[in-house]
Amino acid sequence: MFVIVLLIWGFSLNTIAAPLNYTPIPPSTFKKPQRLQPWAIFYTSMGTIIAKLYEKRAPKTVANFIGLATGTKAWRDPKTKTWQKGKPFYNGLTFHRVIKGFMVQGGCPLGTGTGGPGYKFEDEFHPALKHTGPGILSMANSGPNTNGSQFFITYKTTSWLNAKIVKYCTGFKRSVRCRTHFQCDIIARRYPQFTTKAPFRCTIKKQKGHAVFGKVVSGMNVVSAMALVPKKGSKPIKPIVIKSLLIKRAVRWAPSWRQPLR
Repeated sequence: MFVIVLLIWGFSLNTIAAPLNYTPIPPSTFKKPQRLQPWAIFYTSMGTIIAKLYEKRAPKTVANFIGLATGTKAWRDPKTKTWQKGKPFYNGLTFHRVIKGFMVQGGCPLGTGTGGPGYKFEDEFHPALKHTGPGILSMANSGPNTNGSQFFITYKTTSWLNAKIVKYCTGFKRSVRCRTHFQCDIIARRYPQFTTKAPFRCTIKKQKGHAVFGKVVSGMNVVSAMALVPKKGSKPIKPIVIKSLLIKRAVRWAPSWRQPLR
């Protein structure tokens, strides 16, 4: 009898795991907070432009743009030849190139289209990001992997700016585009001063184009108005100034952001 009581007592101790008012704890529902969508707000001398930045599809390009805009990324001042950090890059720069029906370009510290942040970085192409209409925010460059600080906003579909594979000849000091080996031979005979050594073959492949990293969601009327200003060539006679370029993170953009800075 004594053994039986002990067994019953032990069994009861093992089975009574919680008081009667015990509420089971549900599985953890904690979720890591999502990184909010970044937006670029251009406060210009002609009005406000708001653009959505495609951080997930163009992370390197967007990180570079945000870093320069906020001053968290170091850049080299082409006038003083000194490196700057903690100073926003785009504030005070201009839209130095405006071509009606094509695009408006900015981000050059010299205002000539020849300046940059003192470094270059590689192209970043995503198959879903193309120059499909007005308001596309894309990187200006001088060839493959020469991105820096300059950008442009399109007025229309500009599909020829999308990424594509381009072929170049071997055996040349400069980049010579081609389609066939025969073309390379002809160019080598005609311009021997630009060659290194044979064979001259059309075998070098490079991806070329402009990296899309955002789109205007508000202020296309401002972008359109820029095309109408008096210009000398493609440069506005009266500078179109980027007074300030702010980066904000939010689920969606707010109409209050359009208000000009005081």
